[in-house]
Amino acid sequence: GLQPSGSADPYGLRREATQVMNILAAAPSAPALLPLLDRVLDDSGKSYDTAVRQGVRDFIAERLRYVLRTPPPEGLGVPHDLTEAILRADADSPAHATQALPGAERPARAVARAAALQKLTRRKDFEAVAFAATRCANILPADIEHRGLAGLGLEEPEAKRLRDIVNGLTGRLDEAVGRAEFSGVYDLLRRELVRPVDIFFKKVLVMDTDPKKRTDKLTLVRQAYCCFTTLCDFSVLEL
Repeated sequence: GLQPSGSADPYGLRREATQVMNILAAAPSAPALLPLLDRVLDDSGKSYDTAVRQGVRDFIAERLRYVLRTPPPEGLGVPHDLTEAILRADADSPAHATQALPGAERPARAVARAAALQKLTRRKDFEAVAFAATRCANILPADIEHRGLAGLGLEEPEAKRLRDIVNGLTGRLDEAVGRAEFSGVYDLLRRELVRPVDIFFKKVLVMDTDPKKRTDKLTLVRQAYCCFTTLCDFSVLEL
């Protein structure tokens, strides 16, 4: 089908997609966006390839940006940089953050993130958390391989310490996200991850001349980055 372009939207698809997004944003128990759309498209009795399914998902996900940024009563009035940070939450790499808008996959969580972050950004310790998260994001290559922490050849004690902290933190962050307790997510990041990340970057040469060592250290940084994106993509915030 044809997508709306510019001001042209003769079938009111943007309006309908915005209404869908508003319904999902008010339903914390709703399934993730892409599986939900897959179910709807499968029930239509027609065949749709992966590209069409992803296109429909992205079109509807884009309306969450509208819902977040538009002033009340039609929207939530979230600042533009915070909106982008929320839409990029749950990313597993910087490329994933920009290309997929993973934070739109569960709209109710996005709304909960917005409510929490509009308060958290006023805290005095927020910039320190954002700085640590941004250091992780900025050093990662776009094509970084998605690997776990098992088997990494880390030599420096600061790297090993960060690995252990990330390992112990990941499950607790996932549980807090599942409950939409984003102030709790922030507290975990602030208390347990920020300082080890800062020490890691001060003591460890990430861009090692040895390709294997460099890859292993970047893998560790990516896992720390994923911890930070459970809240938002701090790297796009204008602080």
